Amino acid sequence: MLIKKGFNFLFVPSGRQLIFYLCHFFNIFIFNQQAVAFFFFFFFTVTVQSQSLVYKNYTVNDGLCGQTVYYSFEDSKGFMWFATDAGVSRFDGVHFQNFNTQDGLSDNEVHKIIEDSKGRIWFLTSNGKISYLQDNVFHNPSNDTLAKQVSGGSAFFECYKDNFDNLWFSTYSGAIIRVKKNNSVKKFTLPVNVKTRTLYGFYETPDNELWIIGNKMFYKYDNGSFIPLSGPVIKSGERLPFYFISKGNALLLSDNGLERLINKNYGVIIPSAKIPFNDKTLGLYYTARNDIWITNQKDQTLYFKYDSGMYLPVRTYLKGNAIIFVYTDREENTWFCSAGNGVFKLPAQSFSNRSYTVEDGLSYNNVTTVKMGNDSSLWLGFSNGIINRLKQNKIEIFDCNFTGKNNNRILQIETDAENNIWAATDDGVALIKKIYEKKYAPPFHVKIDNSDAPYSCKSMCYDSSGHLTVSWLNGVGEIWYTDDGYEILPWNSDTLFK
Repeated sequence: MLIKKGFNFLFVPSGRQLIFYLCHFFNIFIFNQQAVAFFFFFFFTVTVQSQSLVYKNYTVNDGLCGQTVYYSFEDSKGFMWFATDAGVSRFDGVHFQNFNTQDGLSDNEVHKIIEDSKGRIWFLTSNGKISYLQDNVFHNPSNDTLAKQVSGGSAFFECYKDNFDNLWFSTYSGAIIRVKKNNSVKKFTLPVNVKTRTLYGFYETPDNELWIIGNKMFYKYDNGSFIPLSGPVIKSGERLPFYFISKGNALLLSDNGLERLINKNYGVIIPSAKIPFNDKTLGLYYTARNDIWITNQKDQTLYFKYDSGMYLPVRTYLKGNAIIFVYTDREENTWFCSAGNGVFKLPAQSFSNRSYTVEDGLSYNNVTTVKMGNDSSLWLGFSNGIINRLKQNKIEIFDCNFTGKNNNRILQIETDAENNIWAATDDGVALIKKIYEKKYAPPFHVKIDNSDAPYSCKSMCYDSSGHLTVSWLNGVGEIWYTDDGYEILPWNSDTLFK
């Protein structure tokens, strides 16, 4: 039987609205709210390849049973399960409950997890002895006939539940094991290349054909026999770069690049040249948004975003973390299982949130204050007298170091009705006057008196009359500003402004 190469995919290379900010010492995080959708329309125009995301990292310190997490899975009750090198963890969103061999697991090193049509949760182990959880009781080869029949002498590699509710397992020794809904067990053996190790996954066509996907050959299961199929040769590597998406839909990596298998046809969707370290690929993962994650041995997780029928150029995330597996739960949170660093959770809304650093064009990372301008530009103050303005793919830099201090913090930024920018700094008040729509003048030092003495400005706000009230180190006053200049008015005769 011939698998046809019969379709093509298009690949394109390469003021006071309700806004929530979280200013971190090293990053600035911006959170999407419906009330500021207009802001994100602007902000997403700042497209940078190194743009980072905000994760929650769960480790043994949070209750996870092991630091190396091989697999994650959401069961029918909504619990997240994590297969680790020290047992399995069940997570309810707040607390972890851990299980190991003392609870009935057949091995503490668990590679995969699957749930069958009866609600049994199966655990594929490293020692080749399977176990499953039913009605809160663990069954293993020492106490259960079914678990004993399924178990073999080799570590389990892959698992799949077909359209008829049969469970299928593959092992590193090339064995294929079927468990029918009535608990009958049958084992098959496929050809194995001893030198290169043959790994097998599973694929089901829309007409219920079950295919065995190997890194050397495809087979169709037909009434106890396995019929060879001709098709793309999956790229050899540490693991099998194949991902079953849904019935009649899968991804695989060949020498030509990332290919999509739809029904019985296949075609390249991302050329090999566009996939960094494609010869070191560990796994492929497909999301409900049609985006693709690729993990590799270079500790760089690749992300291809699907947009308007096209895959955008690759972005790289979680650098320095050896990611083993990626999983998206029903709420579209994405879980990254790592070797040695626990599991990372990327919330569903994270692609509406962004973290910006110097890699994205900021002057520095130590942001001290943030202000949204009346024109939807974003003003960022730093601890060394520098202000950045972010607007439409551009970052403008304004230097408010008027006296040459080593430490001149931008403590607060305000805008007036004309969208002039006022900044409270350790050197005093800075005025960045708007000249016209896209142009601002260099910062101007607003002096309290005729001397050049710096008076540290601590904070500022607008009163009910619309005047800017300023708190200096030794007093409080108002700044009245017109096109002819500014005037500082003291609040009483005992202040600095006599």
